[in-house]
Order: sequence, then C-alpha cells, then structure tokens
Amino acid sequence: MFEHFTQLWLKLLTLILILFAALSVNLIFLASATQRPHFSQSNLQLQPQQRLRSMTTHSSAQKTSTIHKARMAWLQGKADVFAQLFSPTGEFIVPGQQWVGVEAIRNAATSYFKQYTVASIEIQRILVAGDRVMVEWNWLDVERFTDQRTWAEDVIVIDFNGDRIQRWREYIDTQTSKALDETNNISIGGE
Repeated sequence: MFEHFTQLWLKLLTLILILFAALSVNLIFLASATQRPHFSQSNLQLQPQQRLRSMTTHSSAQKTSTIHKARMAWLQGKADVFAQLFSPTGEFIVPGQQWVGVEAIRNAATSYFKQYTVASIEIQRILVAGDRVMVEWNWLDVERFTDQRTWAEDVIVIDFNGDRIQRWREYIDTQTSKALDETNNISIGGE
C-alpha cells in the first residue's frame, strides 16, 4: 500500500516538473517574441528595403519544415542530412553530451546510427516564436545488437540563425512512460 502511494507521489511530482518546464519554455518564447530586431553595422549600411529583408526571420512554415526534415533524417538514418540543417557553429546538445559544428554533429549522428535504428518519431506539437522553436515528440529507437527498444518523451528547444539551426537542446524523459508501463501494464509505442 505504501509503495502504491509512493509511486503516485512520484508520478505527481514528475508531472508537476514537466508542467513547470513547459511553462518556463513558454515564458522564454513569449519573452523572445517581444525582443526587438538586432541591428548590426552591416544591416545599417543597407538601403531601407534591403535592411528590412535582412532582419526578417524565416517564417514559421520554414522552421516547421526544418523540424520535419530533421525528423525524417532521424527516421531514415541520414546523418549528413541532419547535420546540414545546422549553421557552421551550430550546437547539438542532449543530456550529458554536446557537439559543436556540422562535422561534429554529423559524426555524432553517424555513431548513433551504427548502434540504433529510429523506429518512430511522433510529433506532438511545434511552437514557433521568432527564431526559437519548441518541439515535443515521442521517440522509439531499437538497439541494433540487442533489439532493445527505448521509448522516450522528448522536448527540444531550437534556436535558429536564419534558415539554419544554431542550437538544438533536448530534454529527454525515458522514465515516465516506463513507470506508467510497469504500473498500469500499458503497451508503449504500439509494442
């Protein structure tokens, strides 16, 4: 009985932390959406119409398209395609690891694809605010040598520099779905 209540409290605490993180990310998006455009010396030397075009960020549709390209690159195991979505100084960050630059990101993805196959990525939502995007997706991968399946709920905060990704920061939750599966005998990810 005590274990049951402990599990419920842990689930409630996890849910509260996830909601707090989502609220924090939304507040960051709102703050970044109200920031003024950055004026660089090179922008000021342009004619007024050229200046306006150079400061205009790429549309939400273009950013959403980039997210879908990233999803397909993971599903198809295409490290080059994923890496080319980044700026030359782009950062790819997952818990405990960080890669900077297109070549480092390509090498990290190539190494991952040697060990895993991505079986499913289900996009739950994409929020765009200026040059910042938040993606929530569910991810299922399979280890090639053991056939071990891992299901994760993933939130990614992405900063764009023009049409390229400058920073991709993942927050991965592998515990909530596992805890629900063990407690309620729920089949996760169509298994």
